[in-house]
Amino acid sequence: MTVVSEAAADRARTAAERLVELRRRMRALEEGRPSTEEDVRQARRRALVQMRAVEEARRRLMLTTQAAATRRAQRAEQLRLARQQSVRLNDDVRSVTHQQADSSLCAAGQPPADDGAAAPSTELIRLRQGMTALIVWDGESSPYRLERRQVWAERVVATSRAADWKGWLTAVCEVAVEGLAGVRGAAITVRTGQTPELTASSDPWAESVQDLELVLGEGPSADAQRRGRTVLVPRDSHDDDRWIAYASAAEPMGVAGTLAVTLWSASTCVGTLTFYGHADVEDWQPRHDDAASLAEIASAVLMADVETVRLGARAPSQSVHVAVGILSTQLAISLDEASALLRAHAFAIGVPLTQLAREVTTGQSDLGSSDPTS
Repeated sequence: MTVVSEAAADRARTAAERLVELRRRMRALEEGRPSTEEDVRQARRRALVQMRAVEEARRRLMLTTQAAATRRAQRAEQLRLARQQSVRLNDDVRSVTHQQADSSLCAAGQPPADDGAAAPSTELIRLRQGMTALIVWDGESSPYRLERRQVWAERVVATSRAADWKGWLTAVCEVAVEGLAGVRGAAITVRTGQTPELTASSDPWAESVQDLELVLGEGPSADAQRRGRTVLVPRDSHDDDRWIAYASAAEPMGVAGTLAVTLWSASTCVGTLTFYGHADVEDWQPRHDDAASLAEIASAVLMADVETVRLGARAPSQSVHVAVGILSTQLAISLDEASALLRAHAFAIGVPLTQLAREVTTGQSDLGSSDPTS
């Protein structure tokens, strides 16, 4: 009780002292006397704080203005390069169209036409499709990155002349193998549901390596898509403890070095472009900036192949979803359990996941009465 009383008394004395000081200052103001030195010091401190706040605001405004000017300059450079590319591609399209029209007329015994509109050729449609996808796609890139992407984009568009055309995503994979040092194969996976699915590849070997990762549910591309960042596996890394099952299965296939780069739509990771090295290829040195440019192009041309991916015409892994659903119904298990069973059986018997899925959907394989480890 005594302690409480003493504390109350101290607070009362403090309040009384403040009241006396306040009355003193009021009398000084009424009599016109100047403020105390303490009042002056406090006023100066407040003024200094305000001046510093004003200077900080000015500095931030200047930085914001400079950043906005830099972004405008980058956008202008992107637009200029895009217009140059558009002009070159349009000239190429017109030249190809006129040549094909003249060849058709000559084959029919008619003289070439001086002018007039020719029917759109398959190549013309492909070029327009790819060019539209590239121009519509927009990203924050430096002029150097934009220039590199333009170089690779022109090579991808040039593949549309091929007779065995397989789509834009396949074209990206083939160009990567042709142009990146030490790359033996490339594959693209796109998340069309809960799991990533093989959408395009440069060749059967790359497809089998990527399919191995899909069967096991682990590996560089799966890790890259899960984490949303690039994953690099050095050439001499054969015992990576991140994916023990994948590493032990990939080594006999000759895989030596992997680079998995993510594909993005807006701010969402939608897939990966994975580059594979081979034990027989010594110079495994893919440039990361060029690999990133090809991944950006793949993200862009995905818009042109989006209907193909959705319908599964070039993504037979759509049958995987159907097979999982069939197994889930037949065995009365969850979809995750059915997916694990399908993948385990494919790995156990050594067949591609998509092949086994097709066999399940067509009734050629009945996992409902089989042991996946047999």
